[in-house]
Amino acid sequence: MGSSEGLLVNVSLAANIVLLCLIMLAILLRPPSLRTAKGVLPKLAGAAGFLLPSFIVAVPAVDLSPSTKAVSVGLVLLGTLVSIAATIWLGRSFSILPQARALVTEGPYRLVRHPLYAGELLALIGIMFRYQQPWALCLTLLSIAIQFPRMNFEERVLAEAFPSYKEYAGRTARLIPGVY
Repeated sequence: MGSSEGLLVNVSLAANIVLLCLIMLAILLRPPSLRTAKGVLPKLAGAAGFLLPSFIVAVPAVDLSPSTKAVSVGLVLLGTLVSIAATIWLGRSFSILPQARALVTEGPYRLVRHPLYAGELLALIGIMFRYQQPWALCLTLLSIAIQFPRMNFEERVLAEAFPSYKEYAGRTARLIPGVY
């Protein structure tokens, strides 16, 4: 592994550690939710959306060309940095399950309603490149598919808790600025 490639990998790992620490801190310090999605499906979607990508690392990795590995690690790093920014802006409102604590519409939430999920999906695509196996593709597609009902459950809870959410959702893209 070249020195610049190793640096990129180490920075990506450090960013992931920072993200996990921020998530842990937010969970420990957050106030009670104002609203929580009812039923088992919202909880299942939240838990699966958060945990399922972790299983990709159980798939055997493949040897990659230096350029493919750089793209993979670069996507993971970029996605993780987007997730870090979103988690910082969410602060104590962070939740894995569909819950409402505060309506955050600034920072990365000014551009899209779900920047944390956008970052996670970007990182997930980078991870899939690293593993380039049919199981990795299946787990990636399943993880992406789960994010859509997860977003629906979350948006429903936010709309119930905050009347201004409907106006915010009407002017703000869901995942990709200006596209979706």
